[in-house]
Amino acid sequence: MRHVRQSIFVALVTWMMAFSAMGQTTAAPISIPLGVYLVELGDFDTQKKSFTADFWLWGLSPPEYQNWIHTLDYPNSINVVPSQATEQVINNTLWSSIHVSGSFREEWNLQNHPFDKRELLILIEESYLETSKIAFQADAANSNAAEALVPQGWHISNFTISPVSKKYSTAFGDPSKAPNSSSQYSRLEIKIEIKRDSYAVFWKLTAIPYIAAILTFASFFVVFDNILLVSRFSLLIGSLFAACLSLRGLNSELGSADIFTLMDSIHLATLIYVFLGILFAIITRELFKREVPERKILFWNIIIGTASLGVYIAFNFALVWSAINS
Repeated sequence: MRHVRQSIFVALVTWMMAFSAMGQTTAAPISIPLGVYLVELGDFDTQKKSFTADFWLWGLSPPEYQNWIHTLDYPNSINVVPSQATEQVINNTLWSSIHVSGSFREEWNLQNHPFDKRELLILIEESYLETSKIAFQADAANSNAAEALVPQGWHISNFTISPVSKKYSTAFGDPSKAPNSSSQYSRLEIKIEIKRDSYAVFWKLTAIPYIAAILTFASFFVVFDNILLVSRFSLLIGSLFAACLSLRGLNSELGSADIFTLMDSIHLATLIYVFLGILFAIITRELFKREVPERKILFWNIIIGTASLGVYIAFNFALVWSAINS
């Protein structure tokens, strides 16, 4: 009889533990809807690979989940300053809000600069309770960026917020978990698509190479005597020097020396065109020394200069068209 009582006791304890475990695994996490109102974007720094953002963040939770908004993490931030945090219980719901200002990392893709189309990302993550306890939802109905301030020449073309779950291959030393365990936390992704609405930057960046190309084309008409040929060489060397300085200044300003951008392609095409002008200046000088009629020399210079300029313009048009429509 004693063994029977022990068996019944063990079975009862085992059942209670199993039921308790089942209750823990099936318990639904607390759902917290998060909303975002974007106030301002700025400081698009391509060298430091960052941008700044100013926004309001709010969420609704059960009254017992106080101060959760203070424990939020911003994984892709460089520096964040939360302020003006408030919490208020309304109709048995805790309404929490906070004002956030900070700088965030951004891998600026300058391949099509200055016809940029960028999707800026801000990450907000729960840092204390895992997704089994708290799961973020998106309060998309109340979130927007319609009135956000952006740098001159830009506009916001799309704004979305979406909840995701971030899994880490570590339990961060949690003693309640087995070794080599993983952990999972709820996260909100804010995606802000921005576009340029002005071509002024393009013309500023291409003014020097395009002027160099025009001067190179003009040099094909200088064929008549040695003095003018010297002037032709001087014009071409000056154009080459100006294009090289423009390219160097561009890479220094944008910090894009490790990638090949639209502006690099335009400058390279200009350098090739200038080198072609130098080559035909040398050929023209040799023809002049061999006493080839000036009319014939001028004819072939005009043909080569015009044809090469046509190729140069078509190549530039194709580059810009591709950048705008990519």
